[in-house]
Amino acid sequence: MEGHHEELLPTGQHIAVSNGSGETLEEVAVRAKNVTQALRPVIEAGHNVLLVAHAHILRILATQWLEVDPAFAKHLRMDTAHFSVLGGYKGDNVIEHWND
Repeated sequence: MEGHHEELLPTGQHIAVSNGSGETLEEVAVRAKNVTQALRPVIEAGHNVLLVAHAHILRILATQWLEVDPAFAKHLRMDTAHFSVLGGYKGDNVIEHWND
């Protein structure tokens, strides 16, 4: 979405918007997958891990924990000041609590 365009605000005001290239979803998913892989031995050793970040990266991280397509993240609502718990059940990675 790199480029320049104009947005219309609810007030009717037009504003210029400039976007950088940023990361692709796949690039973010690789970063998130690296985090899940680094944390897996810590979790398997019985320790808890707390991650604090913006909702977008946490939703993508959850898809990587679940080993599903990162595009699925758009279906995972995460509100401000809420938490989620990822864990395991019978050898599978699961969501224990979401958006609580």
